[in-house]
Amino acid sequence: MPPDSSPFDPDLDKRQIQKQTRRALLLILGFILALMITFIGLLLFYDVPMPDDSSLSVTTQELQLPAVTSQAAKNPLADLVNALKAAKMERVEELPSRARTLEPGTEAEVRTFLATQGQAFAAFDTLLHSPQAGQWRWPELGTEPATRWTGESISSIQNIANLIRLRYRLELADGEWEKCLYSLTSLIQFGSALQRRPGTLIHLLVAGNAQRMGESGLEAALTLQTVPADRLAVLQQLLTGLEQDRTNYELSLRIEYAIFKEMIPLMVDAADLQAYHGTKLLEPFAPLLLKPGMSCTVRAQHDQATIATLHQGWKEGLLLQTTLANEFEAKTQSQIRRLLSANPVGDYHHLQYTGSAKSILGRQLTDIALHRQTVLQLALRRYELDHGQVPDQLTILVPQYLPEVPLDPFTDLPMTWLPATQVLYSIGEDFTDNGGTFTKPASRRGPDLAMHYWWSDAAAKWREEQRLESQRNSAGRKSTKKKSASSKPAPPQAATGP
Repeated sequence: MPPDSSPFDPDLDKRQIQKQTRRALLLILGFILALMITFIGLLLFYDVPMPDDSSLSVTTQELQLPAVTSQAAKNPLADLVNALKAAKMERVEELPSRARTLEPGTEAEVRTFLATQGQAFAAFDTLLHSPQAGQWRWPELGTEPATRWTGESISSIQNIANLIRLRYRLELADGEWEKCLYSLTSLIQFGSALQRRPGTLIHLLVAGNAQRMGESGLEAALTLQTVPADRLAVLQQLLTGLEQDRTNYELSLRIEYAIFKEMIPLMVDAADLQAYHGTKLLEPFAPLLLKPGMSCTVRAQHDQATIATLHQGWKEGLLLQTTLANEFEAKTQSQIRRLLSANPVGDYHHLQYTGSAKSILGRQLTDIALHRQTVLQLALRRYELDHGQVPDQLTILVPQYLPEVPLDPFTDLPMTWLPATQVLYSIGEDFTDNGGTFTKPASRRGPDLAMHYWWSDAAAKWREEQRLESQRNSAGRKSTKKKSASSKPAPPQAATGP
């Protein structure tokens, strides 16, 4: 037979297999590439619809704006801010640290400084005695976009509160008891009134801080001399009506949400993205990595849940905010989870918000607990003046000295009184009862949120220890200053002729 003209090629099957393998690999790579393009597209361009946030809306009536906005609309708080600006009020922070705390030997310096602030004090008194207290409004709120806020009014209010605190400290040091008590009650009423005005959480924090400044000074003033029981009763009655209401805090959350929506376009910051991711690789895509729909959805869910829970009580609101903050932090802890997030810039801002909101609400409950303890201090002192001793139980104060025993906002149970050690305490933000243990009276840093009965030996000892420590610190700074001056090299002597 003739030889086969097309002999068998042993490499043919190999080439076909390789060709098919390459084709399969290309298909797989193409599929993976398509998935990656789709994923990147979703990562950069996909967003969810804006949420139903109607329950978080804020009305003009709630902002308490005048029916017809005009330059003539009266706003005493704006008048105060303008007056302080015109008076060129100096900041207390510009004083040396020794003078700010009125350490021994700085009285003359502080007296001279306060004498230059007459216009600021006059503007404050004018506001406090204004018959239009119900018309106080933070000047920037509702009258101009949040993007144009300067923080000038907040800074002014902080500084006038610091000035009043410095004034009452000097009045106390000078033995001007009546003036000191007037300054204290003025600051307390001022802060309380501000807390009842619509504002953001920062506005609320500044107002609460002003009230707390005043209340924290009452111990030194009321223990300086014997105050009659009837005078204490008047002061107690004044304080009883000055506690913050939950509805004001809920309104602040809704105002915060409205501002958040308005500010979203300005939140694109490559530095935030780098802080969140720990890398600069995605910085060019920062504008695409902030999704308004996703950001508003997670924020609305947080605020709506918080407001609903606050209807049950302060404690429940703080517990929920703590849970939400911890859950979101745990959810975003993984670096891989952060890199795969379609909304990393929004996640970063929400992480910051949940932490600060929890802290501010915790501060709010702390101020409420200390305010209630202050009221209890006055009731206990009135009882002691009438009976020659403090009661064994707080219930004994009801109804003659108190309508009811104030509750610990962290437990919704009556405030705890330890008659053996004469200590009032709340369990504080950690929600743990440490039996009234504390290292510093009225301190958030615990273990418990507690204070001595102001007229007890323990309280007097604490005040004396603080006075002596202040003297030692002052003497130490003077000594350091002298050593520093003596260690400076002497100036070179001029050459003298023959």
